[in-house]
Amino acid sequence: MAKLRVSKRRERRVTQKARELYRTGRHEKICKTSDTSGFIVDQALAEELGLLVLVNMPDIDALIRELQ
Repeated sequence: MAKLRVSKRRERRVTQKARELYRTGRHEKICKTSDTSGFIVDQALAEELGLLVLVNMPDIDALIRELQ
C-alpha cells in the first residue's frame, strides 16, 4: 500500500535576494485571489523562495509581510 503524503507544504526561505526581486521591477509578482489567499506569478521570485509558480497559497499575506 502506498504511503499518503500528510502535508503538501513547502518550506519557504525568504532571502535578501528574494526581497530585492519583490521590490524591483514593474511586472506583477504576486496575485491575490481573495482577502488572504493568492499565488506567485514570477518565476525568479518563486525559485528564490523555494516555492512553485501558480500554486494557490491560503495565506499569501504572511509571505507579503515577510518580503516587505
